[in-house]
Amino acid sequence: MKKIYGMTAMILAASLVLCGCQAQQPGATQSEASSADTTFEPQHKTEIEKGSVPDGMFPATFERSVTYVQVSAEGDYKEESSEITGWQLTGDTDLKDTVWKIDTDDASSLVPSLGDSYKGKQASLFIHYTDVPDYSKTEIVKGDDGTSAVAIPFATTCEMLFLCDDAKALFNSVKISGVNAYTDGRIEIKADYGQGETQVFVPQGPAQSTIVDFRMALSDTYITKTPFEDLPTFKVSSNDLTDGIWDPKITNTEYGENLSPDLSWDKVEGAGQYVVLMIDGSWLHMDVFTTETELAEGAYGKGERGAQYVGPYPPSGTHTYTVFVFALKEEPGKKALLKFDGGNNSLFDIFPALDTDGSGNSGNVLAYARLDGNYTHQD
Repeated sequence: MKKIYGMTAMILAASLVLCGCQAQQPGATQSEASSADTTFEPQHKTEIEKGSVPDGMFPATFERSVTYVQVSAEGDYKEESSEITGWQLTGDTDLKDTVWKIDTDDASSLVPSLGDSYKGKQASLFIHYTDVPDYSKTEIVKGDDGTSAVAIPFATTCEMLFLCDDAKALFNSVKISGVNAYTDGRIEIKADYGQGETQVFVPQGPAQSTIVDFRMALSDTYITKTPFEDLPTFKVSSNDLTDGIWDPKITNTEYGENLSPDLSWDKVEGAGQYVVLMIDGSWLHMDVFTTETELAEGAYGKGERGAQYVGPYPPSGTHTYTVFVFALKEEPGKKALLKFDGGNNSLFDIFPALDTDGSGNSGNVLAYARLDGNYTHQD
């Protein structure tokens, strides 16, 4: 009986092996069979999505057709490609007189035409639009990287100020022929600043700046700190100042007439005297003591302390000529340290003298006004 049982076991074992061989495809290994069972064809799906570009030069709402792909059974769908199908500019798209600042860690990526010498260098670019562009036409196109974009062709002009290390370059009347706008907020500007058309690549979310910031960055002498910033302020204006630039006629150059600018300001309650100063960094061009709230154009020339003026004459570059008007309770008790038509004038020395009354008490200055204007040296 033991021999019969042994023979039966051998038959059963052979049967199991034979069944296993029949279940596997002829000529296929076990690993190949497993791979065949898990083959996955990539899955695609297309969806219409809505979005917006809330900030930047060209805020907009848009629709795009997005194709997603799933490459494994357990994997998530990932975006494979997209096409813009609708684009609508929103908000205030009038760029005239707006200023934009773009900061970058790689100047060559901002303006590729600069070349490799600017690669990896921190830089800033100011764009000041000086004309009104027309946005009436748009077209769906492909950008240089193959991404779907909206082409907005228009003709306008702007100023561009490029800052990198100690280099500073101002380009006037730059011609803009249009932009490509992307759904992530990036734009490509087609610009000609006198050396043929080039492209300026503006990264996502350029920050809107101000004309004051633009002029400050442009100037070699803009005053950034004063000892009276916490005082109340009032307004001063001049017809000789346009878009932050002084009329050449107030300058003491071959292009000017050395006329003191016309100025007018708000009356300050309790003020018995006003002191008007024009300073270029530390160089004093004007000091006038008056009880009036306006000065006529050409009213002052070289004269006595408290009634004198000499116009701007920058030796080079762009300088800021700042008018300060101080509203005083009474005539100051101390003699202000004023070096007319000379340097080394410090507001940190001048202000304490103006702020001290005849009894030696501080608080004589009630409020102040400030007016900044640039003038650029002409060769």
